[in-house]
Order: sequence, then C-alpha cells, then structure tokens
Amino acid sequence: MKFKAKWKTVNGMKIGNSWYCDPMVLKEKMVNYFSDHFSCPLRKWKMDFVLNFKRLNESEARNLELPFSMEEIKEAVWSCDENKAPGQDDFNICFF
Repeated sequence: MKFKAKWKTVNGMKIGNSWYCDPMVLKEKMVNYFSDHFSCPLRKWKMDFVLNFKRLNESEARNLELPFSMEEIKEAVWSCDENKAPGQDDFNICFF
C-alpha cells in the first residue's frame, strides 16, 4: 500500500468510550453523525410577504425577443473594460 493511501485510511475510531474497527460499523456511525448534524426537521414555510415585482407591458415584452442590431452589439463591445475578462477563459476584450 502506498504511503499516501495508507495515511488517508481510517482504521478505527473512538466514539465515546468505545473503539470501533469494523468498516461497516464505522460507516454507519459516520452516516449517523453527519445526518444528525446536517439535517433539519421538515416544516412548512409560509410566506408572510407579498412580492410586488414590476411587470413589463406587452410592447416591452415583445422587444425582448427582437434580434440585436449591429449598433447595439458595437456599443456593448466598445463599452467593455479592456483589462477585464468577461468569461471564465481569462481572455480580455483586447484579445478579441
């Protein structure tokens, strides 16, 4: 067995005053421990507040589906900061 794998292996665990070595018992004890700590009782949440979101009228909603014009695209690209990368690839706008 490689050193790292051996170092990461749990051979036994002391819980309370008892020492456990059986893998199945260890698994059960660990599952119970984390289930107790990370579970919450089921309850129904009631909403005591009213959400008053602004709504778009029909013409505004239709405008959302229109294709972008070349001027809108140019304005969006030229308004980007040259030193910031808009995506996760770390290429800034100067690259494009």
